[in-house]
Amino acid sequence: MTERFKNAKFLSLAASRFESADIYILGGGTQFFSFEKSQREISTISRYKLYFNLLLKEPSLLVSFFASKAKKKKEIRLKLALGIGLGPFDSKKVETEIKNEVALYDHIYCRDNISLQYLEKWDLSNRSFGADLCLTDFFKKKYHLKHKITDNDNLKLGVVLRDWPHNDVGEIINNKIFNWLPEQKDFERNLFMFSESKDDALIQRVNKRSDLGIKKLIVWHPLKYEFEKFYGYLNECDILITSRYHAAIFALNLGIPTICLGIDPKLKALCDEVKGFYYWDPKEDIQALDTYIREIKDKYSLHQENIEVSYNNLNNRANAMVDNVLNVLRNFE
Repeated sequence: MTERFKNAKFLSLAASRFESADIYILGGGTQFFSFEKSQREISTISRYKLYFNLLLKEPSLLVSFFASKAKKKKEIRLKLALGIGLGPFDSKKVETEIKNEVALYDHIYCRDNISLQYLEKWDLSNRSFGADLCLTDFFKKKYHLKHKITDNDNLKLGVVLRDWPHNDVGEIINNKIFNWLPEQKDFERNLFMFSESKDDALIQRVNKRSDLGIKKLIVWHPLKYEFEKFYGYLNECDILITSRYHAAIFALNLGIPTICLGIDPKLKALCDEVKGFYYWDPKEDIQALDTYIREIKDKYSLHQENIEVSYNNLNNRANAMVDNVLNVLRNFE
């Protein structure tokens, strides 16, 4: 983007609130949602901790906040949402509020079927069906790893878990996985977390458990090491089990057979689009994972071939989305 548009600036969502621009692009991720336990219901202490961590990660926010008070904000002339996810929504009121907010965008490129269904339900014509931004050629060229299995008899298992404050589903999943992991003695097991701050309570819990049988707990922290290194650790796994959506997206890029743990609907939507991925509902018996792993192990190459076909379909959709946006920007006056 910066190569083609020299005055483009990449900002965090928080920082973007204090900046002025002619064109605003909201990029990627599940940007609009509400669960049973919304942000408003999180304790005051937790909220202040969140703000503190935000300032620690991005100290310039404070400067931007005060600077924005001293200048008039420019009116946005073009507003795009690129590769975003929508939902779920825990009430009709919240859904209506989000619908009205999304309607203000000139165009919305959603990434999955669930998001598309919301846009169709809301009868918003300013929509296109895209895919996750991490499935574009831009991402692939920058991080061009591809998984190759080394020993089919000694598979390496990677498990990606997360803290989940929105409802009790996360706790159910984590408890079941913690009971299941010690039994998986046939595999080298590594546990991954994507956020040192947001997954802090879960990390502490893991560190107190010496019986899990994991070789390493790998926590991504952008200030401690580069994303490429973390991505490389994921690529060392032969099978991934994840409740993190983007761990599944990375596995799709890498060609790693994956079992998605049903912490929220977007993981089911992804599994519906990727042949070679499995979806586990938290209401199911945890032993279903053993069946999925056996199936993957017995036909590993076939799973990788199916994943590649699914990746190509989603990659084409992601590239078309980006090309469309670039054309819009070129023609914008």
